[in-house]
Amino acid sequence: MRLNDAEWAAIRQIEQLRGSRVLVLVATMIDRDLLPALYETCRAMGRQDTLDVVLLTRGGVVNDARRVGLLLRSLAARLTFIVPHHCESSGTLLALAADEIIAGDLAIFSPIDPHLIGESGGAAASSLSWLDVTTFPAMAREWFGVEPRAAGMALLELLCGSVSAQALTMFYRISKEMQATALEMAAHPMRHVALEARQGIVAELMGGQRSHDYAFTGSELAQLGLAVVRDPSVEDAAWVFAKMASERMGGANRVDGEWCDVLVATRDEARTRVRSAGGAGACWQRSVP
Repeated sequence: MRLNDAEWAAIRQIEQLRGSRVLVLVATMIDRDLLPALYETCRAMGRQDTLDVVLLTRGGVVNDARRVGLLLRSLAARLTFIVPHHCESSGTLLALAADEIIAGDLAIFSPIDPHLIGESGGAAASSLSWLDVTTFPAMAREWFGVEPRAAGMALLELLCGSVSAQALTMFYRISKEMQATALEMAAHPMRHVALEARQGIVAELMGGQRSHDYAFTGSELAQLGLAVVRDPSVEDAAWVFAKMASERMGGANRVDGEWCDVLVATRDEARTRVRSAGGAGACWQRSVP
């Protein structure tokens, strides 16, 4: 997949509007295999005073999102994410690394609660979120008048009937890892904010009495304490990439059995990852304006 003239022009337009260097990162899912291409693109661009990242993703692997965040933070004194549409799950986690977030009208962020996949009686795998587990005692108390301790014991018995103790312990460790990673991502941009306040923001993103599919707006993230701003001209330019992601990326947009699932681009070059229906792996394609 190659960028068209309008997409190349959008990168240059954002740079002119912002006085920055722009990196575009569009990933159906964030994974470890995109890191080498991202690293090579960033190395060619060099360290910047201000780096603006147009970010679009449905989520991905937490530790891989962490590595993306650490890499981007190392490249710039000031890091901004421009989010025209989807920035969900691990994308929201990654956004915590930004000094500033420019969120358009349709920017979508989501809770960062981890999930546990379990088996029950030979049935198909079911999924439990951290939010499902941690809000069970409150549900039991409010709906049925069950005391928290009794509700907790009942939930533990139910969980152990669905998943092994080892898997449940792993779920606990993953949940703690998510909390630690979120705080790590927020450490630099929120270094002047009290630790207790940062912990409160992370707790709200992980829980907050919402479902995993809850769609935070940019305004809601601002209310939590994140540095979210509006810039209509920049948002309009970045929307080009939201349209591209919808119309030309992902498995639903296959052409001859192939599709693109990652784009990494600057004003100088674009790298796209192409997958094939045959499952033979993925290849990277490089193009220039």
